[in-house]
Amino acid sequence: KQWYQRRVRGFLILLSSFNMNFSEEVLKGLDILADEKSLSDATFKTFVDISLAVLMRQKTENDLLNALNSVDPITLKQAYSALVTLILEAAKSGSDNTSFSGVLEDRRVAPARVTFLSERYTQLKPALKKLLSATSFHFPSVVGVEWRLDYFIKANSVEKINVPVYRVALLTEEGEGKTGQVEFACSVEQLQDLVSKLKDAVKQIERSGTRT
Repeated sequence: KQWYQRRVRGFLILLSSFNMNFSEEVLKGLDILADEKSLSDATFKTFVDISLAVLMRQKTENDLLNALNSVDPITLKQAYSALVTLILEAAKSGSDNTSFSGVLEDRRVAPARVTFLSERYTQLKPALKKLLSATSFHFPSVVGVEWRLDYFIKANSVEKINVPVYRVALLTEEGEGKTGQVEFACSVEQLQDLVSKLKDAVKQIERSGTRT
């Protein structure tokens, strides 16, 4: 019997290819953050600050549109939707500053802008997690995953078969720091099907966000 065990942070990083995997529309919106013609440095900072204030329910989207009325409204809405998606996904999966910055760097956002936005994300991360917890309909939040790969050996006088089985534990957290876990076992095919469906769910949420 052979087994391997790892622990990774965040439900959306169950597999590396599933970590911070955004739709094409969101990526196009993030590209606007790197476009100095669409958003000057001063406009970028104002955009980030007001967008975060909207996210924290301190301002409204109309405040953003009014404050940056010199920017094309469609461009502004696309950039806003992409930024909100990035921040919420990062907060939900518990992404650190390095992972968050890496997404922006991959979209060729200028280093100064990456630093500015990453610092704002780090400052607001605790408040964002509380906000997400308060709007999660009181369902437990998945904060981590533990998994183990077992090989069950079936042998008789004719054959010997190694059957891989994944043992997965979803680590959860509720209000006031209450923790728990949900355990299940699945085959490789079942795990692949689960990850595929989760990716579809994330893409659907991202598409819904770009329509607002």
